[in-house]
Amino acid sequence: VRPIPRGAARGRAEGKGRMRSGVTTGVAATSAAASAACRAKRARMPAVRVGGAHRRRPTSPRSEATRRRDVASRVVADDAPASVEVALDPNAPAALTSKALGVERGQTLPPVPGGRVHWVADAAGVAAMREAVMDPLRNPTTREGHPPVVGLDGEWKPGSRTPVSILQVATRTDAFVVDLFAVAKRDAPDDAREAFDAFLHELLFSDEVYKLGFSFGYDLTRMKASYPHLASLRQRSEPKAMVDVKQLAHAASANRSNLRVGLATLTKMVLGATLSKEQQCSDWSRRPLSSAQVAYAAADAFYLNLIFDKCVEKSHGKLLASLDDVVALGDPRAKGKHLPRKAKKALKKQAALAARLTKHANGGGFGAAGGGSGRRPDVQEVNVDLSSIIAGSCVGQATAGGRKGVARLLSADKDVRAAKRGGAVERWANAAVLYLSVGAPGKKTGAGEFWEEGEGGDLFMRPDEAALQGAEAAIKRTPLEACLSTKRGEGGCGEEDPEAEDACAVGDDDDVDAPAALLFMRRPPGNYVFCGRLESAPGAKGAVRLVDAAALREGSTFHQLVGCRLREAPPRA
Repeated sequence: VRPIPRGAARGRAEGKGRMRSGVTTGVAATSAAASAACRAKRARMPAVRVGGAHRRRPTSPRSEATRRRDVASRVVADDAPASVEVALDPNAPAALTSKALGVERGQTLPPVPGGRVHWVADAAGVAAMREAVMDPLRNPTTREGHPPVVGLDGEWKPGSRTPVSILQVATRTDAFVVDLFAVAKRDAPDDAREAFDAFLHELLFSDEVYKLGFSFGYDLTRMKASYPHLASLRQRSEPKAMVDVKQLAHAASANRSNLRVGLATLTKMVLGATLSKEQQCSDWSRRPLSSAQVAYAAADAFYLNLIFDKCVEKSHGKLLASLDDVVALGDPRAKGKHLPRKAKKALKKQAALAARLTKHANGGGFGAAGGGSGRRPDVQEVNVDLSSIIAGSCVGQATAGGRKGVARLLSADKDVRAAKRGGAVERWANAAVLYLSVGAPGKKTGAGEFWEEGEGGDLFMRPDEAALQGAEAAIKRTPLEACLSTKRGEGGCGEEDPEAEDACAVGDDDDVDAPAALLFMRRPPGNYVFCGRLESAPGAKGAVRLVDAAALREGSTFHQLVGCRLREAPPRA
């Protein structure tokens, strides 16, 4: 290796030093120039407020759209009329928010504090509830622009004919559990019933207070059936400002939420916590209610308010501008939309039941005096207005609806209850009704044998034992033979059978006619036809005479029921 001269080495080292010095100076100059250019560029960028501090970012189509959306949300919230602050009552309790209650995601919702739950069972309690709900100082518009709201819900003992026992009314501060048995029934104190009726009317038809409910329309229908004597429930007009929280959550989520959910699922979707439903199917008719039932009832109505506030928050205030549109949508279950076939069928059955119960508002409903059980009278307790039926030319006319149609005819359209598995004979208070079905002409199956005495004479029949098969219990309860009397005005009850005498007795007056035996026939699958009255035929064992044969012959169904089976001579017994 050849050694490098000392002078050359010194010159090379100086050159490297100069190169390193030049690189360092150039990097520093470049960094300073870049910082100055960046500061100049940031000065020209629009400012966006994020997290309480001003930050600047490059303008892009996506970021510009986001900025416009945020501005529009602030404009909607600022334009909402509810943004005007109101003077709060200094004595009013503070609103319970999710933070104040300690609501945590994934956990069960805490109960409403005991000091905020009130049991209402008298006129004083109704007055306190009205002040807390309807007074704008106690239930005001919030500073965030949310209007005054009230959560409503009802509870009743499981069953299709049980009265509504509890009504829950909850604001953002208090929850009221109303004992309807104490303030809504006919036998309730007058001051409590009148105060509750006035409060309910004021609440339901108020435009200023929004009523929140989860399919509350059905609860209201059951209340109308339970307490038809209340004037607030007899109004033909629909309640105002009624909001269904399912529609509310659907609108707040840009129509992405499911309308076929229960309240527990909806609460978990909106609030992120679970609403306990353990007491839903408990006995709400018992008194006193357990502490668990009261806590459940209060929470069921109170958390509707938190769902409302959360939905408005998720929509950045836009929901306030379209709240009236949500009110117009109503309950999605009312029209059967978004529901499976079984649910639609159940709702149709519920609607038919409610319509039947509310048809006769003067009938007492569930809340009638005498226990409030709402039980329909049995046919054994209802008298048949026979004179009106005969005078009304009902003989020979078909009645639609099977045995229910017959019951409506005999009871003058009253809501009565017949046996689900009735036999051939049905007992009423003053009559025994015989139901017979005939087969096609020429077949052995039929109601029995028919004959007449001369052309156009009296009609007679002997019911077939097969037609009466399975009706032994009904015949035993209903002494049909005792009602088949030829002496209609002299009692007509058998003197040898005390049970038959008791069954046929309808009063203490001697002028009261004896019970009648009535005949209804049909050819399946047709409707039953009223064939008139029956009486025993002397001289023919087991035979009866059709009293109203002349009117029956004039009917259009005479030939297919009786005429094609007539004999000229009575059959052998």
